[in-house]
Amino acid sequence: MRHMSLLGTFLGLAALAFFSGCKSEYEGVPPVTMGIAPKSDGVIPDPYVDESLLIRFAVLAQDDSNFSKIFAAACRETANEINVEAVVKLPSEGTVENQESLAREIGKMDLAGVAINPVDGQAQIDMLNRINGSIEVITFQHDSPVSDRQLHVGTDHHAVGRDLGKLLKSALPEGGKTVLLADPIVDSDSSMRRQGLIDELLGRERDAGFYRSSEDGWDSADQPIEGGDFVLVTAGVTDDDEVAVANQVAKLLEGDDDIQAIIGLL
Repeated sequence: MRHMSLLGTFLGLAALAFFSGCKSEYEGVPPVTMGIAPKSDGVIPDPYVDESLLIRFAVLAQDDSNFSKIFAAACRETANEINVEAVVKLPSEGTVENQESLAREIGKMDLAGVAINPVDGQAQIDMLNRINGSIEVITFQHDSPVSDRQLHVGTDHHAVGRDLGKLLKSALPEGGKTVLLADPIVDSDSSMRRQGLIDELLGRERDAGFYRSSEDGWDSADQPIEGGDFVLVTAGVTDDDEVAVANQVAKLLEGDDDIQAIIGLL
């Protein structure tokens, strides 16, 4: 879980720098990036030096899952370290309705800006645009690139999958049967990592943009996929409970002696 704490720390600093006046031309910022858009003079302000940048901003997560709680804790910790106020909201359920209810509350607050992890970036375009009309909005983890959000802080999950594929080839140079633990929902972060790994093993020249523009391009999770010397089998995982996932892995290993590797893409 350490990587989520680091992401929370980064977002706290990113939001602070951005909401402190990083008004710039954002046409050059790709839909999925990792970083902060600088001010028009190319300088990102240093909150540790300039005391005039003390601000109040909000962070709106998708739900109150373990992921969101760890992320929220990291944001609060970072806010305390740099002497700003972070209003962190965790919806009780990961639904558009619950998140938009909290978004309406946030829209009435006196804030420099808000960072939102949208439940459904396509369905929540109007919500993001409405909030952005009064305070600055950035998205994190999940994006809504066609909305008016000012910036996205996130990860290229397809590239992450490619890196995992390279590691797999290095660890198993002769190949073998490999189980991929992935979210069965198409276009989730997990499924995008799965596609990156598959593309790496199959030698396909694809990126995340290919799958965002092609609903039929996703590889089926119902059938084994052969790539090079590997046979990839996908096991759908929807529970973020670590014990439940560990039990599922144990059952997989008990029932199949041919499995050479299990990769978690959650």
